[in-house]
Amino acid sequence: MIRSRFLWKLYAGYGLVIVVVALIVSTLVTRQIQRSSLEATRRSLSAHAVLLRDIAMPALQSEEAGRIQQRVQVLAPQIETRLTVIRADGVVLADSEQLPGQMDNHGKRPEVLEAKTNGIGTATRHSDTLGIPMMYLALPATADGEIVGYVRVALPLSDIDKRLIQLRAIILVAASLAAGVGLIVGFFMTRGLARPLATITIAADAMADGDYGQRLPESRSDELGVLAKSFNKMADSLKSRMDRIRTDHNKLLAILQGMVEGVIAVDTDERITHMNVAAGRILGVNPTTSHGRQIWEVSRIAAVNAAFTQTLQSRCELTESVHIPDSPGVQVINIQACPLSDGEGAAAGALMVLHDVSEMARLESVRSDFVANVSHELKTPITAIRGLVETLVDAPDMAEDDRRQFLNKAHRQTLRLNALVVDLLSISRLESAAAQYHQAGELDLCAVVRGVYDNLHPLSVAHEVTMTLDLPAAAITIRGNEADLAQLTTNLLENAIKYTPPGGNIAVSLAQHDERAVLAVADSGIGIAPVDQQRVFERFYRVDKARSTASGGTGL
Repeated sequence: MIRSRFLWKLYAGYGLVIVVVALIVSTLVTRQIQRSSLEATRRSLSAHAVLLRDIAMPALQSEEAGRIQQRVQVLAPQIETRLTVIRADGVVLADSEQLPGQMDNHGKRPEVLEAKTNGIGTATRHSDTLGIPMMYLALPATADGEIVGYVRVALPLSDIDKRLIQLRAIILVAASLAAGVGLIVGFFMTRGLARPLATITIAADAMADGDYGQRLPESRSDELGVLAKSFNKMADSLKSRMDRIRTDHNKLLAILQGMVEGVIAVDTDERITHMNVAAGRILGVNPTTSHGRQIWEVSRIAAVNAAFTQTLQSRCELTESVHIPDSPGVQVINIQACPLSDGEGAAAGALMVLHDVSEMARLESVRSDFVANVSHELKTPITAIRGLVETLVDAPDMAEDDRRQFLNKAHRQTLRLNALVVDLLSISRLESAAAQYHQAGELDLCAVVRGVYDNLHPLSVAHEVTMTLDLPAAAITIRGNEADLAQLTTNLLENAIKYTPPGGNIAVSLAQHDERAVLAVADSGIGIAPVDQQRVFERFYRVDKARSTASGGTGL
């Protein structure tokens, strides 16, 4: 508190006022006392002059100077005043300090001349006789209306100055004491004023640093108490608002971080102010280390950088789709950018939302391929059936053997068409969100594999493919759905038979490893290229669409 600059500034002003007031008061009092002292001296001299005039009147009228000289010399020490008697022509008849015969004519002295004119004369000057400053007062002595002489009294100014010096000293001491008391009282008063202000300053600084729990004592009943109450009310309001803003901010951050879409915000200099995890994944960067850097330093996608630049320059929204063919992950993104403004409507930056539509684009491509493949697969048996039926209709006299041959071919095409429809229904059932699967139960997997093998063995013979089966001696009991497991095994064996050329081999084996059952189908067919192996379990996908007619199937 002692180091408070405000305290010392306030105290310095207060002290300056006290000192100035003390100086003014002491000066005015000194001058007033000086005037009063001089006036009292004049009154005293006037009284002495009247007394001297009464004493000197007989001598002035009878011209007996010797006796008046004695009386003057006796009276002067008693009243501590110099006494002088002067005739009307200026000749000195008596003087308490000097022999009259040795003194000059006093008829031209200022006090005498003024007394002759105004009835009383005063003057302050250096005495040639005594060699010291004196105050003189002269009165005329009249008889029968005529001036017969003058009486003059005088006091040394040194006596008056001594009295004034004593008075000034007393006044100075009194003013100094008053100023000292005022300064002491003023210090405590200013400290009492500066202390709550310092407390308010400390609390305001703490609030500026984010500590909204600061409160001021409200014990005072003056304006500072009102200020403390207003400050506490403001602190409560700010705390409530900041808590609400912080809550909304955290909610917004949680929403942005949880969004699947990427969100990026930049300022007017294209420096990143926010980037969520999804945006970092799409751009292939770390959102934390990207904060504060310019977007073109972080993003390798030129379209994103150009979109930010265009949005900041045009102050308009922008939407476009960007293809990234060289990216192993994200390949297609939709960009939506819009400008940001501050509270006054001025440009504050831009916001961009990135939608990763790579999977949607891939599925659309797969769907397109699937539709094309299914259309082709369905068209082939339908066209064949239509041709065969039209031939039978147009040739009623056809030989019985030819008619049977045509009917057999139509029957095979209907079986092929039925297989396609069954596949489509199966995939629809398996991928339906509302699909209801059969409840699993315990079964012998060896029996399931044996049954499928026996059913497809004639097909392998027809394709001139050697197929062998290796099953364990003991049963392998698992929990599952028998129909689905049979379908799974059938798909594996049918594919092996279809894509193994005549003379090839297919080995089917089933074994138990710890708590797992392993079904393996190995063939000497054309196999799957490494580039396509990662898409084995991708629905609707076929490695070679040109083999559809030869081998059938839809890739389901």
